[in-house]
Amino acid sequence: MTQFNAPVKRETTQKQKVGFAVLGGVGAVVLGVMVYLLAFAPLPEAEINCSPKPNVRTEAQVETSVVVAPTANFTDIELPLEIAKQRLVPAVSDPTLVNTLSVVVANDNPRKLRDLVVEQEPGEVIQDFEEKLERTPGVVRLAVNCALNQPAAGVGPETNLLKAIGVAADTFLNDSSKKTIYVLSNGLQTSGEINMVEDMPQTEAQAISLAKQLEQSNALPDLEGVSVEWFGMGSVRSAENQTVINEQTIKVLDAFWTEVIKLSGGEITKRVNEVGYKAPPANAYQTAAVASLPTSCLITLNEDDGVRFNPGVTTFVNAAKAKSAAESVVAELNENDCTGSIKVTGFVASGVDKDAYNDAEVEAGKALSLARAEAFAALIKAAGWDGKIKAIGGGKGSVDDWNADGTFNETKGKSNRKVVISQ
Repeated sequence: MTQFNAPVKRETTQKQKVGFAVLGGVGAVVLGVMVYLLAFAPLPEAEINCSPKPNVRTEAQVETSVVVAPTANFTDIELPLEIAKQRLVPAVSDPTLVNTLSVVVANDNPRKLRDLVVEQEPGEVIQDFEEKLERTPGVVRLAVNCALNQPAAGVGPETNLLKAIGVAADTFLNDSSKKTIYVLSNGLQTSGEINMVEDMPQTEAQAISLAKQLEQSNALPDLEGVSVEWFGMGSVRSAENQTVINEQTIKVLDAFWTEVIKLSGGEITKRVNEVGYKAPPANAYQTAAVASLPTSCLITLNEDDGVRFNPGVTTFVNAAKAKSAAESVVAELNENDCTGSIKVTGFVASGVDKDAYNDAEVEAGKALSLARAEAFAALIKAAGWDGKIKAIGGGKGSVDDWNADGTFNETKGKSNRKVVISQ
């Protein structure tokens, strides 16, 4: 197994005020081709430098890296990038700081393809700085364009996320900086230390055990002090021989990567699993198929299944229908030999406009989702379940239930109101 070693920190011999320059001398070109890059169409060789000269800035106070896996079994990268940029752009937006951004493409031999320094140049008005800042996501598009249209020799189509995250961590050169890695990927790894085609963990416990084995083999990157935000975990679409994966497989993926990041010294601080779907480009990486785990002991019920609560409380709109749903759950658990203990996790909608969704609303959602989980757990117990039950408040569900203008969307909110029964 490969150990990720921290790079030797080097001081620059000449301090450069780069502003919004893509390192390697392509800054002006980037601004001119952003619209063209939206579809990741190939560009003439003369218009883009896919091997930019790196610029080392050891004094950066904010260091950010984006790991992107443009595979055929994922959505078009443009969709998760559109969501991630709402976090990415503000993260590098302080004009009084030196902000660096790198982009790593997670193929079977990941490497850094883009560097960017974001800082306000002397005499530059803040409006110009802000306009340039909004174009920051274009650097990610540029890296994907390079990876898909001008691939490096010896690079295959599979994806090695673990190594890519390690490469991203190696771009951080200031021990005291704020460090964030944004991962745009469905979480499937098909090459490197872990090949999920052959070694997919079957349970969350196995996933955690596998992560610990990697730690013991010194195969994990150094993520000490790094925050990781993941966009698209489990978002797998049919492609060639790859089929969609079920919720149980997604939970195992999440458990594995959560443990990997934790054991590496970092923390997943934000997850957005549902990023929408748009067909990826025809030249997206074709990866080997990862089989979905058998579905058992995992049941998801939404409002249409009878688990519909009156607004803001724990009483059911239709008590008889909720009771029938609980009886069906017990029957299915018994049929699948799901003995022992189960978890009942409740989820709620945000219920308010985005600008009003503050910390107090988050905590209120957790409390309400827990109370509702307890209410349905009581029905399961009454329906004959003789094992232990643990109620969990999952808070707001994973669906972004706001309109483009930030107002609450009831239809999307309904997708967040659910109860998940698992072991």
